[in-house]
Amino acid sequence: MKIKDFLEKYGFKTYESQNEKFNELKEQFMEMGQLKSDFDIEKFTVKKEGNFIAHNFHFLMRQYVLALSELRRMLLEKERLERLIQKYSQMGNQEIYIEDGDGKTTFADIHTRDLERELDLLEVSLVNKAMMVRGFEACRLKLIELNDGKPPTNEQYQQEEPDYWKWFLQKQVIYEHKERMTGIKTGTWLAIDHLEEKPVLNENYQRKLIEGDKGIPINQFINEIEYQKQIDKREEENVSNNKMIEY
Repeated sequence: MKIKDFLEKYGFKTYESQNEKFNELKEQFMEMGQLKSDFDIEKFTVKKEGNFIAHNFHFLMRQYVLALSELRRMLLEKERLERLIQKYSQMGNQEIYIEDGDGKTTFADIHTRDLERELDLLEVSLVNKAMMVRGFEACRLKLIELNDGKPPTNEQYQQEEPDYWKWFLQKQVIYEHKERMTGIKTGTWLAIDHLEEKPVLNENYQRKLIEGDKGIPINQFINEIEYQKQIDKREEENVSNNKMIEY
């Protein structure tokens, strides 16, 4: 099959047809553009450092500065692309030379469409960074509120360090003990701890996977996972008694 026939058969005949498809779906791409969820920000970023507020703030701000800097870069890139699109769109289909990297010869109308393609993808990516920055800012303000209305300082961070490292190593010992007793890896126990941490903002994010020292309700987990597989069929699963793995 020739590529022309293949493209026609599956509806990919022209750039214009696929451009129309992208424009049709762009709002949905942007709606689903957030990669790091609000839940992830609260539980696996801010509360990654337990209940040590200056350490929470320290880790948050390290992530925040990177996300904000990248957002600024992307906004500048958006403006650059928009200016170039305006410039080349006025040149029709004349041949042009682009001094980019090794340089290349192309046509103004094709180059304009290529820039528009870059801009489309950039705008979808912008949603992710913007939502991350929004989430980081909300958590920053909440941590300041919890810290008697004052931003945690480096001095406060240094004062927390001895107790923080004692806590950190105690948890590491516990994780490694649990791994030896259950076969469940340390990384999984760490993720469970993050999941069960008290949320910073949204109380609906509170989840408990394992209750106290009762062990792991493996049968409950199996039943819940099996139910999820059938949920679109609305089938009910019978929940059997939990079989515990003691550790």
